[in-house]
Amino acid sequence: MTNRSFYIRKIIHVIWGSGVLFLLYALPRHTVWLLGVWAAGMTIADVLRFSWHSWQRLFYRLFDALLKPRERRQFPTGATLLVYTAFLLAALFPQSVAICAMSILTFGDALAAVVGKIMPVWRFPNGKSLMGSVAFFLVALGIYSHYFNLLMGRAVLAALVVTIIEAGTPAIA
Repeated sequence: MTNRSFYIRKIIHVIWGSGVLFLLYALPRHTVWLLGVWAAGMTIADVLRFSWHSWQRLFYRLFDALLKPRERRQFPTGATLLVYTAFLLAALFPQSVAICAMSILTFGDALAAVVGKIMPVWRFPNGKSLMGSVAFFLVALGIYSHYFNLLMGRAVLAALVVTIIEAGTPAIA
């Protein structure tokens, strides 16, 4: 993936995530199923690219430059995972928790990737970087302290926990 494609992918990640955040905020609680339908549609589109030749050509013509090498060979794409995550958050947690978690995923993940690419200081075995994790932590801290109006100690602890989890997971999307 070229640098240009990487940055376009991150911009799309933020736009896509912001759209999902808008839906989580604007839709009444009983319409969570719409996110489930969206996730199912994305799954169908994602799976069909491996079995329907015409769709595969169109899919790769539109999105190939934005896909990671793993996404070209395997299901699912990061975009599909993002929508599934939003659906599960909305279905399983109160709206405030779902919005907070999705905000951290949308903005923290994108900023961590960009900072990690610009300042690749000390890479973890999974390819993520210390500076990317610091960026993720700062975004999470800001969101927790603003959204839940947490005391600083609790916000730091919550941000630290999600940062450790994020830093320790494989870079899949």
